Amino acid sequence: MEIFSYGTLDGLDIKGFRMANSSGMSLTLMSYGARIVQLLVPDRDGDLEDIVLGFDTLDAYVTSEAYHGAICGRYGNRIGGATFVLDGETHALSKNDGENHLHGGFQGFDRKNWIGTADHNANTVSFRATSPDGEEGFPGNLTVTVTYALNEDNSLDVTYHAVTDRATVVSLINHSYWNLAGEGRGDITEHVLTLNADHYIPTNSEVIPTGEIRSARQSKFDFTQPKAIGRDMSLSEEGRLGYRNDAANLGGYDATWALSTDRTMKWAAKVVDPKSGRGFILSTTEPSLQFYTAAYLDEPIPGKSGRPYGRYSGLTLEPQNFPDAPNVPHFPSATLRPGDVYLSKQSYAFFAQ
Repeated sequence: MEIFSYGTLDGLDIKGFRMANSSGMSLTLMSYGARIVQLLVPDRDGDLEDIVLGFDTLDAYVTSEAYHGAICGRYGNRIGGATFVLDGETHALSKNDGENHLHGGFQGFDRKNWIGTADHNANTVSFRATSPDGEEGFPGNLTVTVTYALNEDNSLDVTYHAVTDRATVVSLINHSYWNLAGEGRGDITEHVLTLNADHYIPTNSEVIPTGEIRSARQSKFDFTQPKAIGRDMSLSEEGRLGYRNDAANLGGYDATWALSTDRTMKWAAKVVDPKSGRGFILSTTEPSLQFYTAAYLDEPIPGKSGRPYGRYSGLTLEPQNFPDAPNVPHFPSATLRPGDVYLSKQSYAFFAQ
């Protein structure tokens, strides 16, 4: 385990943590945003590539608004109208996505300098941060711990733990952009995706759920069988139901699929890059999965490879509660109360075929 400094921000030291396993897989983390900065994974020939989009400098992460590798919350994804009612009280949130709230607001967990603690024997790093009562409009003092574990079987486990002193809502995510060919090495439209989900959550033009849970079968949202991501990507107006589309005809998926709601660990997605053979199976305890093909990614700062990140240069797979669940009674509850524990787990099992 290597611990180093990325520099200072607002007078605070931003720490980096780098750990590896015996097969050469290596994970680098940063305390700013408790984010994944680098992940080196072998291909079918044993060659290592960094498969996470990101930057070489702290300043670039501070400048970017794309949440690269960061923990997002208090509520990952959107809350419609930037407001919700809990126990009869209305809470007005910051509006950082038009009239809606997205990924915790202007100063969410992605903008915090977390306190990192390394366990050299277990090959884990735990990050701890707090969100005070009223921050970005959310009630309660919320304390969060996120633990990353790099295992000998080439899996990466991410565990989220949170407690509050007042009833609030919580859904935490990691917002890494993956490119299994290697960051900066083309787009992800030929990656092959399989989802353990046959229903998705339609949205309106602001990407807020309509409340419906719709069958994905026989539609462009059907990934129940392995399918190249770009095969059914539509540039037509009908795409507004499930992923963004605008006058510039920027197509791509930005939608949520419904998983089992029993909060037990289950596989949610399998993604493979046919050229390199790299892939991973993502398992989670969460009831839904957001899949985004970065159609709106247009970074002015070159990435780690020196190449710019444009649309489709990476994909996100974000286990989470349903978007806008605090406002939709029949969606799984996102409420956390004093004395209860928010516990969420994800595991990425990497392989080469």
